Amino acid sequence: VTLERKDDPRGPYKLATGDAVKVGEMLQEVGHEYGTTTGRRRRCGWLDIPLVKYSSMVNGFTSVSITKLDVLTGLKEIRIAVAYRNVEMTEVRLPSGYFPSHLEDLKKVVCEYETMEGWSEDISK
Repeated sequence: VTLERKDDPRGPYKLATGDAVKVGEMLQEVGHEYGTTTGRRRRCGWLDIPLVKYSSMVNGFTSVSITKLDVLTGLKEIRIAVAYRNVEMTEVRLPSGYFPSHLEDLKKVVCEYETMEGWSEDISK
């Protein structure tokens, strides 16, 4: 796969079949996830359901739109964070709906992921 990076001195983004992929970097490149003003890379990663639930509770929204799913085309697996675990006790799942209230506590959690099968069909049209 070769993707053009307009006006980028690094040239096109190339990915050969069988290459190891850093998913965050791939999502940035394929999804053009760069700041409009600064040009800085945006942080990209898997969908974090506990974070979405917490954000909904705090902000009161009742629906969410998920865009750019076509960026995931070609990945063999899609991961979705469904719960948090304490990094020191990974066998203990934190309560449903739990979201750390302090930054230091947030540093002590790891995501528990469910893995779903990816797709190869072009869904952008």
